[in-house]
Amino acid sequence: MSTGQPIQKPTHFNFRDITGKTFGRIKVLEYVGRGIHGGRNGVFWKCFCIKCGKIYPKLETTNVKSVGKSKCIPDKMKLAKKVCSKCGVEKNLEDFPNFIKRKKDGVQTKRPECKECMKKYLAEHYKKNKAARKEWAKEYRTKNRDACNKTVKEWRKKNPEKSKASSRNYFKKHPDKLRAMHAKRRALENKAPLGDLKAITAWEATWRKAKSVECYWCGKKFPGKKCRPDHVIPLSRGGAHSLENLVTACHSCNSSKHAKMPDKFNAELEQPRLFW
Repeated sequence: MSTGQPIQKPTHFNFRDITGKTFGRIKVLEYVGRGIHGGRNGVFWKCFCIKCGKIYPKLETTNVKSVGKSKCIPDKMKLAKKVCSKCGVEKNLEDFPNFIKRKKDGVQTKRPECKECMKKYLAEHYKKNKAARKEWAKEYRTKNRDACNKTVKEWRKKNPEKSKASSRNYFKKHPDKLRAMHAKRRALENKAPLGDLKAITAWEATWRKAKSVECYWCGKKFPGKKCRPDHVIPLSRGGAHSLENLVTACHSCNSSKHAKMPDKFNAELEQPRLFW
């Protein structure tokens, strides 16, 4: 059992300290202890491979030299060749996925297809089973919501630039999602009651693409792209973020109304009109 204190090296004249020395591809890190090796007393060292970084927690002095002369596993993989079962081209083992399995007769890959063929196969398989994969992903997220949120948060912390870029691209493709998110945030900041958010998004989608939409306040007609959703009773005055409190308004009326109550803004209009 480890006590946390460094192991004391032997002081007798036969002991040779090789800490920090390099033997081929093996570098000695520290002294581990003594023990029986091959029927005789041996000295053990903690070492690591300079090429691949593999740690050897306990190597005897004679093994340090023999392992140092041997070839590293990645070097064997670079030299080894294999023929792809799909394209029939002879390639390096590095070009095959999952080349981790090792046997007595050498290093072998788990899959017979190369990486390029696997990519093509997976892309075709995804296209054929796109709907089924989406359903499976939805079910998995609902069952493992906490675990999925945790992994996403960890990824965003590790990759802040990639996370910002992906969110920007997503909101460019889905501007309605961005508007809904901002509207919800404003409602929460004003502590306003929330209605059915999905119904609000569906209602907004009906007039956004319309060619002609009537403004609730001035009565004029505008293209749907130039209109805005407006709260009759402002959120800052206790209005709810719900379909009952939302109307379509042109950009001019929406900007001039701002946080005014409907009766006050109605009195300022050239042709006052209310519909409730």
